[in-house]
Amino acid sequence: MYDFICVGGGISGVSFAYKASKYAKTLLIEAQDYDREIPVRTNIFAEHNKPFVDDIFWNDDSIFPRPFVQLNYKSEKHDGLLNSEEFGAPLGKISHTEILIKKLIDKFKDQGGTTQFNEKITKIVRHSDHIEVINNKGESYSTKLLVLATG
Repeated sequence: MYDFICVGGGISGVSFAYKASKYAKTLLIEAQDYDREIPVRTNIFAEHNKPFVDDIFWNDDSIFPRPFVQLNYKSEKHDGLLNSEEFGAPLGKISHTEILIKKLIDKFKDQGGTTQFNEKITKIVRHSDHIEVINNKGESYSTKLLVLATG
């Protein structure tokens, strides 16, 4: 039995699983085959999210290659360009999210976390003392707490 099962291997699910695996037996389930390839994703990682990222990742230029300094915005009343130099600090960093996900999964496994890739959850059963999830192969896993991070 797992303390946590996290369904969904995007940035939210993997971040949760990584943090939880420091303290509890954790299983991460992802529908895509991450053993073969993690889809390429480039995102903007906001500066206010920095407290939730370990410095080992935040300072890694392969994940966060450059600061995010300009933002175009458009609304019904306003249209313009926001430059972070007006505020004295970057708005965040450009991120190669697939690299961050890969490194988080590696650390997750180093901490004893378990992964199941290329699996879809087809059924969730609530029992009096645990939750059971059943995958597309008919296999089941039990947990005390289920986290759905499927986007």
